[in-house]
Amino acid sequence: MRKFRYLNHTADIEFRSYGSSAETAIRNSFLALFDTIAYTKRLSRSKGAKRTAVIKVSADSLEELIWKALQAAVSIGDARGQLFFDARPKLAKKKGGKLSLRAELIGKDEKSEYAKFYVKGVSRFNLSATHKGGKYAIDVVVDV
Repeated sequence: MRKFRYLNHTADIEFRSYGSSAETAIRNSFLALFDTIAYTKRLSRSKGAKRTAVIKVSADSLEELIWKALQAAVSIGDARGQLFFDARPKLAKKKGGKLSLRAELIGKDEKSEYAKFYVKGVSRFNLSATHKGGKYAIDVVVDV
């Protein structure tokens, strides 16, 4: 199964991620986001110490959870001067149906030769998470 693909968008960058579970589709959304920001394959193979960051978010809906998680990844990478290339998310349901996500982000210190686009943020516009035929698809637009 394909992890993600880019969609046509007039001004920004849009992608659709896939997964057999919500957790896998979320991981693939992180990978698509990271691939938008950096040359992730080259970055993961480069010399230098790996750095990790952990994000924890909760929300009432899957779409809101995805937005908060991806936005947190952009903010942390920007604040720490890091480019990420992998993520290990863990999705859970809390009491009252609230969703929570804990994700470990794996990256390295930012180097300009690995950067692609500067992502300003994750848009709520057209953000969707669908579940059909046992598969999940997540659509995300990032503001570049």
